[in-house]
Amino acid sequence: MLLFEFFPAVLAVIVLVVGIVLFSINRRAHNNPHDQEASRSPSQPPVSPENATDAATEQKLEWIRAAAGPRFEALELHVRVHLAAVTDDRDTMADALGPAFGLTPEQAVRSPHALAGTVDQIADDLVERRERWGISYIGVGLDSLHELAPVVARMAGT
Repeated sequence: MLLFEFFPAVLAVIVLVVGIVLFSINRRAHNNPHDQEASRSPSQPPVSPENATDAATEQKLEWIRAAAGPRFEALELHVRVHLAAVTDDRDTMADALGPAFGLTPEQAVRSPHALAGTVDQIADDLVERRERWGISYIGVGLDSLHELAPVVARMAGT
Protein backbone atom coordinates (compact mmCIF):
# COMPACT_ATOMS: atom_id res chain seq x y z
CA MET A 1 0.00 0.00 0.00
CA LEU A 2 1.42 3.37 -0.96
CA LEU A 3 0.42 5.60 1.93
CA PHE A 4 0.51 8.90 0.08
CA GLU A 5 -2.12 7.66 -2.36
CA PHE A 6 -4.86 7.42 0.26
CA PHE A 7 -6.72 9.76 2.57
CA PRO A 8 -6.89 8.80 6.26
CA ALA A 9 -10.56 7.73 5.98
CA VAL A 10 -9.72 5.20 3.28
CA LEU A 11 -6.62 4.21 5.22
CA ALA A 12 -8.84 3.05 8.08
CA VAL A 13 -10.35 0.39 5.84
CA ILE A 14 -7.09 -0.61 4.19
CA VAL A 15 -5.13 -1.30 7.38
CA LEU A 16 -7.76 -3.86 8.35
CA VAL A 17 -6.56 -6.17 5.58
CA VAL A 18 -2.91 -5.38 4.84
CA GLY A 19 0.08 -6.69 6.75
CA ILE A 20 2.75 -4.38 5.36
CA VAL A 21 2.48 -0.61 5.06
CA LEU A 22 4.91 1.11 2.68
CA PHE A 23 6.12 4.61 3.40
CA SER A 24 6.99 6.16 0.08
CA ILE A 25 7.20 9.65 -1.27
CA ASN A 26 4.81 11.49 -3.49
CA ARG A 27 6.59 11.59 -6.83
CA ARG A 28 4.20 14.25 -8.08
CA ALA A 29 5.92 17.61 -7.73
CA HIS A 30 4.41 19.63 -4.93
CA ASN A 31 1.45 17.24 -4.58
CA ASN A 32 -0.05 18.33 -7.90
CA PRO A 33 -2.02 15.33 -9.24
CA HIS A 34 -1.90 16.81 -12.74
CA ASP A 35 1.88 17.08 -12.83
CA GLN A 36 3.53 15.15 -15.62
CA GLU A 37 7.16 14.10 -15.21
CA ALA A 38 8.09 15.42 -18.66
CA SER A 39 6.45 18.82 -18.13
CA ARG A 40 8.54 19.78 -15.11
CA SER A 41 11.36 22.25 -15.52
CA PRO A 42 14.87 20.88 -14.86
CA SER A 43 15.16 23.07 -11.74
CA GLN A 44 12.04 21.58 -10.12
CA PRO A 45 12.65 18.76 -7.63
CA PRO A 46 11.69 15.25 -8.80
CA VAL A 47 9.56 14.71 -5.69
CA SER A 48 7.39 16.77 -3.43
CA PRO A 49 10.08 17.70 -0.91
CA GLU A 50 7.87 18.12 2.15
CA ASN A 51 6.65 14.55 1.64
CA ALA A 52 10.15 13.07 2.11
CA THR A 53 11.00 14.58 5.51
CA ASP A 54 11.07 12.91 8.89
CA ALA A 55 8.21 15.24 9.93
CA ALA A 56 6.08 13.89 7.06
CA THR A 57 6.91 10.36 8.22
CA GLU A 58 5.70 11.24 11.71
CA GLN A 59 2.39 12.47 10.22
CA LYS A 60 2.00 9.33 8.11
CA LEU A 61 2.72 7.18 11.16
CA GLU A 62 0.02 9.03 13.14
CA TRP A 63 -2.50 8.32 10.36
CA ILE A 64 -1.58 4.65 10.31
CA ARG A 65 -1.67 4.32 14.10
CA ALA A 66 -5.09 6.01 14.30
CA ALA A 67 -6.51 3.97 11.45
CA ALA A 68 -5.13 0.63 12.63
CA GLY A 69 -6.03 0.98 16.30
CA PRO A 70 -5.10 -2.19 18.20
CA ARG A 71 -3.98 -3.86 14.97
CA PHE A 72 -1.09 -1.39 14.64
CA GLU A 73 1.38 -3.63 16.48
CA ALA A 74 0.76 -6.42 13.94
CA LEU A 75 1.69 -4.22 10.95
CA GLU A 76 5.12 -4.35 9.35
CA LEU A 77 6.34 -0.90 8.38
CA HIS A 78 8.34 -0.64 5.16
CA VAL A 79 10.20 2.33 3.71
CA ARG A 80 11.49 2.73 0.17
CA VAL A 81 14.99 4.23 0.15
CA HIS A 82 15.50 6.19 -3.06
CA LEU A 83 19.10 7.21 -2.42
CA ALA A 84 21.76 5.06 -0.78
CA ALA A 85 25.46 5.92 -0.74
CA VAL A 86 28.26 4.59 1.44
CA THR A 87 30.67 7.49 1.84
CA ASP A 88 33.19 8.82 4.32
CA ASP A 89 31.83 12.35 3.79
CA ARG A 90 28.14 12.38 4.65
CA ASP A 91 28.02 16.15 5.04
CA THR A 92 29.30 16.86 1.52
CA MET A 93 26.88 14.30 0.12
CA ALA A 94 23.98 15.94 2.00
CA ASP A 95 25.10 19.43 0.93
CA ALA A 96 25.09 18.33 -2.72
CA LEU A 97 22.00 16.13 -2.82
CA GLY A 98 19.63 17.77 -0.33
CA PRO A 99 18.96 20.84 -2.49
CA ALA A 100 18.64 18.65 -5.60
CA PHE A 101 15.63 17.04 -3.90
CA GLY A 102 14.30 20.32 -2.52
CA LEU A 103 15.48 19.52 1.01
CA THR A 104 17.97 21.13 3.33
CA PRO A 105 21.08 19.01 3.96
CA GLU A 106 19.78 18.23 7.47
CA GLN A 107 16.39 17.14 6.12
CA ALA A 108 18.13 14.93 3.55
CA VAL A 109 20.16 13.15 6.24
CA ARG A 110 17.08 12.68 8.44
CA SER A 111 14.79 11.51 5.63
CA PRO A 112 13.85 7.83 5.89
CA HIS A 113 14.05 7.72 2.09
CA ALA A 114 17.82 8.27 2.00
CA LEU A 115 20.84 6.51 3.46
CA ALA A 116 24.24 8.16 3.27
CA GLY A 117 27.38 7.92 5.33
CA THR A 118 29.84 5.36 6.54
CA VAL A 119 28.72 1.78 7.11
CA ASP A 120 28.46 2.54 10.84
CA GLN A 121 26.49 5.76 10.28
CA ILE A 122 24.00 4.04 7.99
CA ALA A 123 23.59 1.10 10.38
CA ASP A 124 23.04 3.52 13.27
CA ASP A 125 20.46 5.45 11.21
CA LEU A 126 18.57 2.24 10.42
CA VAL A 127 18.51 1.22 14.10
CA GLU A 128 17.34 4.71 15.09
CA ARG A 129 14.56 4.61 12.49
CA ARG A 130 13.48 1.18 13.67
CA GLU A 131 13.34 2.38 17.28
CA ARG A 132 11.72 5.75 16.46
CA TRP A 133 9.16 4.69 13.84
CA GLY A 134 9.08 0.90 13.96
CA ILE A 135 10.34 0.64 10.39
CA SER A 136 11.88 -2.79 10.00
CA TYR A 137 11.51 -3.46 6.28
CA ILE A 138 13.83 -1.44 4.02
CA GLY A 139 13.52 -1.44 0.23
CA VAL A 140 16.38 -0.27 -1.96
CA GLY A 141 17.07 -0.28 -5.67
CA LEU A 142 19.14 -3.00 -7.31
CA ASP A 143 21.89 -0.47 -7.91
CA SER A 144 22.39 -0.13 -4.12
CA LEU A 145 22.55 -3.81 -3.16
CA HIS A 146 26.30 -4.33 -3.44
CA GLU A 147 27.13 -0.99 -1.87
CA LEU A 148 24.91 -1.72 1.13
CA ALA A 149 26.13 -5.31 1.64
CA PRO A 150 28.58 -4.23 4.40
CA VAL A 151 25.69 -2.46 6.19
CA VAL A 152 23.62 -5.65 6.07
CA ALA A 153 26.58 -7.65 7.41
CA ARG A 154 27.13 -5.12 10.20
CA MET A 155 23.45 -5.24 11.20
CA ALA A 156 23.03 -9.03 11.06
CA GLY A 157 21.47 -10.14 14.31
CA THR A 158 20.48 -6.70 15.59
